[in-house]
Amino acid sequence: MCEASNAQTALSILGMEKIDLLLTDVVMPGSIEGFGLVRRVLRSWPNMKAILSSGFPETRVASDLTLLPASVRLLRKPYRKDELPRMVRVSSIPRRRIS
Repeated sequence: MCEASNAQTALSILGMEKIDLLLTDVVMPGSIEGFGLVRRVLRSWPNMKAILSSGFPETRVASDLTLLPASVRLLRKPYRKDELPRMVRVSSIPRRRIS
């Protein structure tokens, strides 16, 4: 497991380490927010699993979420401690997007 304080640092770590899953918040310090980080990561590592965490209502982030691949999951905050491991497990299961 690696931790990054912002998206730029996360991208640097991803360039040096083998990472299977990206967990990021929608709101992040720096010039790149969570959606932007996920887009950049998936361009370079298309098989990467990604979970976005947000305290915003799903309706507020839904339009940005639809621009990402269906494999990207949204974990709503606050979440219980059992929800994160469950989300990590299901992130490897393909999800169909309903259009």
